[in-house]
Amino acid sequence: MAAPFLSIKTILREAELVSQDQFETWTQQWRTAVEGGSEDTMLEFFSREKGVTDEQFLKQLADALKWPFVDLQSLSIASEIRSRISTKVAFQYGIMPAFEEDGVLLIAVSNPFTAGMLNAVQYEASGPVRYGLATAVEIDKALKKYYGVGAETLDELEEDEPIELVVSEDKEITEGDQEASVIKFMNQIIWEAFQDRATDIHFEPAEDELRIRYRVDGILHQAPMPPQLKRFQSALISRVKVMSGMDIAEKRLPQDGRINVRIKGEEIDI
Repeated sequence: MAAPFLSIKTILREAELVSQDQFETWTQQWRTAVEGGSEDTMLEFFSREKGVTDEQFLKQLADALKWPFVDLQSLSIASEIRSRISTKVAFQYGIMPAFEEDGVLLIAVSNPFTAGMLNAVQYEASGPVRYGLATAVEIDKALKKYYGVGAETLDELEEDEPIELVVSEDKEITEGDQEASVIKFMNQIIWEAFQDRATDIHFEPAEDELRIRYRVDGILHQAPMPPQLKRFQSALISRVKVMSGMDIAEKRLPQDGRINVRIKGEEIDI
């Protein structure tokens, strides 16, 4: 069964995942939740209402679609496989190229009903593609592992015209500015540290890379980062200095600074 050619309702009912009444009720509740700020997809919301895990729900859906359920953790995904799909498309649609078999690329997705995804994948893959299901959590882990934290933001930076970046706290930022992408990337770094309950974030410039490490439970862990990160080292360090009230022109003497941020209503002092 091919997901794009049948309605969500038809597929979920044929998979015996929802009744007609449940579909109507849960769809309305999901829309209300999204309007209230929820980031759940329809399938994630339905699985919770049904009282099963996302994995259980998707395995049953995979059976109905006659798609495989993909265990991304057990795979070692080669660079030539992941390069078939751009970082931008992978993060935009929450998909992960998993492996190639008999010349056909398998893409792991958590929501086969995402608008525009199938066309975007077919355009980029330049060859036959088939799909499998995996949970959004496992796909997110794989994206960070293989593409790197914030990789999609660095893609935006690389698409911009090269400019001399002067970070200023009072400069107006627009969505397309390179500076806006630097800010977005730095926010992602801080968010990841918060999620991992890190006590320290280490930015370590090396000759051919910029390493970023988080201290968790007293141990430093290197965060997976895109290889092109080194190109934006100066901009990122300048952003840290601006956020913490340091002098961005001073490059030799040590400086002290602090950053106050609010994450999920919690005040964080950095």
